[in-house]
Amino acid sequence: MKKFIIFFFVLLFILLIVSCDDNSNDVSKEKSNELLSYLENNNAEGIKSMFCEIIRSTGQLDEQIEVALEFFEGEIISYDDLIRTTNRSQSRERGIITLLSIRPYIKNVETTTDKVYEIWFNADIINVDNESRVGISELRIKDANNNECVIGDFYLVYPERKRYAY
Repeated sequence: MKKFIIFFFVLLFILLIVSCDDNSNDVSKEKSNELLSYLENNNAEGIKSMFCEIIRSTGQLDEQIEVALEFFEGEIISYDDLIRTTNRSQSRERGIITLLSIRPYIKNVETTTDKVYEIWFNADIINVDNESRVGISELRIKDANNNECVIGDFYLVYPERKRYAY
C-alpha cells in the first residue's frame, strides 16, 4: 500500500510539471503568432500593445518599432516551429500562478523578399508582484547577415538582473 501511495504522488507530480510546461509553451506559441502577424502587417500599434508598461513609458518605443518595421521586409512565407528555451519561469503561491515568463525563439522566418530572420523576445505573461513588467521587455530580430534590430531593454525592466557581456 505504501508503494502505491508513493507511486501515486510521483505520478501526480509528473503530471503537474508536464501540465505547467504545456501551458507556457501554448502561451509562447500564441504570443509568437500574434507578434509575427503584427510584423508581417506593419502593425506598429499592435506591436506596441505587446510591450510592458515600463518599456512603453520610455518614449523610445515608437521609434524603435518604426526601425524594426523597416528592418523586417516582406510577408512571411514560413518559419520553423517555436523552439523552447530554458529561460521560462513559473511561480505558484497556494496553487495560483504568480509569475509566468516566456522567452520564445523563432528560427528561419522566411519572407517574400527572400530574407530570413530569427526572432526572440522576453515577456512576462503574469507578474503579480510587479504588473508594470507584464508584456514584452525586449524583442530581437536578426537577419541572415547577423544584422540585428532590438526593441526594448530587458535590463531596464529587470535592473536587478546581471548583464552579461557576449
